[in-house]
Amino acid sequence: MKKLYILLLLSTAFSIHSIAQDKSPKRLVLIEEFTNTGCGPCASWSPLLDSCINYRLGDCIAIKYHSSYPNAQDEFYLSQKEANDARVNYYGVNAVPTTFVDGQDLGERSYAYLNQAISYCQQQPVKFALEVSKLLDGKKLTVKVAHTPIVSQFSNNMPTQEQLASLRLHIAVIEEHIVSSTPWPNGEKELNYTMRKMSTSELYFPTQSLEWEADLDTFGDLSQLGVLAFIQNMETREILATAYSGPDAEGENRLTLQNLIDTPDLICTPCYYGKVIMRNDGANTITQATLNVRVNGTLKQYPWTGSLSYLDRDTLAFDGFTSFQLASEGKNEVEVWLSGVNGSDAVSNTRTSQFSNSVQAVGGVQLKIYTDKKPEEITWKLYDSSGEVVQEGGPYDGQPRKFITVDFELTRDDCYLLELLDAGGDGIKGSAGNGYYQLFQTDEAGKTKRIVQGDYTGSVCDVFFNLSGTPAPPHRLVLFEEF
Repeated sequence: MKKLYILLLLSTAFSIHSIAQDKSPKRLVLIEEFTNTGCGPCASWSPLLDSCINYRLGDCIAIKYHSSYPNAQDEFYLSQKEANDARVNYYGVNAVPTTFVDGQDLGERSYAYLNQAISYCQQQPVKFALEVSKLLDGKKLTVKVAHTPIVSQFSNNMPTQEQLASLRLHIAVIEEHIVSSTPWPNGEKELNYTMRKMSTSELYFPTQSLEWEADLDTFGDLSQLGVLAFIQNMETREILATAYSGPDAEGENRLTLQNLIDTPDLICTPCYYGKVIMRNDGANTITQATLNVRVNGTLKQYPWTGSLSYLDRDTLAFDGFTSFQLASEGKNEVEVWLSGVNGSDAVSNTRTSQFSNSVQAVGGVQLKIYTDKKPEEITWKLYDSSGEVVQEGGPYDGQPRKFITVDFELTRDDCYLLELLDAGGDGIKGSAGNGYYQLFQTDEAGKTKRIVQGDYTGSVCDVFFNLSGTPAPPHRLVLFEEF
């Protein structure tokens, strides 16, 4: 496994007053992605990449450059050809997708690995404070940037001009979200964090303010305007500081529901749960809201309290929703939204989702697992409807890329939950290889019929199945001895 070595240091935007006190600010990790609208693997990687970024926003920010290959007519490449080529050539990128985290090649494309890389970078000390602000007048953008070194990180001395010679300040305008009415050649209809303008300058003084103007004639949706600034050592690729000014606040009490994750599928009894990721897009600090979850027309509400400043995110986990009825046929419909923001009548956008009823099995059930390259991370547990573990298995040390077959020892009709676990957190379809699982129904003659097949990329995968027609246990003859 290729390892990510990050040797240097980031900062995020904070005030000059904090530098005088020499406080260490929270780091903002920079993710640079190279992509193309004709690249199939890019379309596959982008949802995982964006999901991780959205989950960690506030810890990281992204900028996506478009290359000239394989689609030479990529509109986002052609609109900023010189700037895109400059970054492609600087990093020596010869294939897309390619992802860099704080200037270092991620190497392995997986949600878990990217998440670990972000966490690793955040643990490093900070050398520069960096502030960025923007002013938009029509389609004329003015960006102001100020940077100041944290003296304690330079042996308690201001850095010399020689130390600054290899450093460059990059300013980039990005469009956070782009939606197309027709798919691009690779099938994508949505793009995120796309570079729209870019400028690079030297750092002439230890402390410096800079103003940059840009025309946004080719910009799409100005409500998605964001400005990135970052300082990079051009000799080592190290990112020393990153700051971001996102889209302007929309109204006073505005929460955006960004994502709905970790929800169940293939369930045979009503039990819905998950997590929502929300972001404050309003001018006011958000301290309270109500999460609304509606399944097949039945509503359950969950209160939330906290403190979210502008563009801050939070994740709210919810569970215990069992009062709805499963759909008799087809898919179960889910709606999720936030209301009562700061006690007002403001509501968020609505996220919709679906889940299926569980598969049906008659007689008995058999599990087959095709292991990945790390079978020692694979375990499983089988629960009945009362939550009791009725069988479990794994890990499967020394059996990489092998079929594991297990007959479930079930003696009664019930709704069962198979919980597949991966200790490495990257799933059976993760970086360690393309494993998968299968469930078969079995009859008394040993004949099997496959009822479900799947894989998973996280640490847990839940699979429900409803079993009926279980053979009755054999009767035992008990003899009583007379005394």
